[in-house]
Amino acid sequence: MMPEGANPQADPRKYVRLAAALRGRILDGTLRPGESVPSISTLAAEHGGWARHTCAKALRLLEGEGLLVRVHGLGYFINGPVGALNGRAHQPPILRVADLLHSRDDDE
Repeated sequence: MMPEGANPQADPRKYVRLAAALRGRILDGTLRPGESVPSISTLAAEHGGWARHTCAKALRLLEGEGLLVRVHGLGYFINGPVGALNGRAHQPPILRVADLLHSRDDDE
């Protein structure tokens, strides 16, 4: 976690800057609950060939904050938030990615 008042975009650690950018897209609604996050390889390529480990670390940071859900073999999905509460993300009911996947199977 960053100290209060710190600017994550100015942090020299790439994974912190990437996490801040993705967090901003989640909080402003650009990335919506249930949507998938670009793959680690895609994120690495989009950021000038950053190491995959760096991008994976950013995603794990957001997962630890509860903003992302990781589904083994499928990737990361947006888990929220709906709003902010005391500076922390307010989480919607736990995203049930398996339910989303089953509903897609039922549609076919």
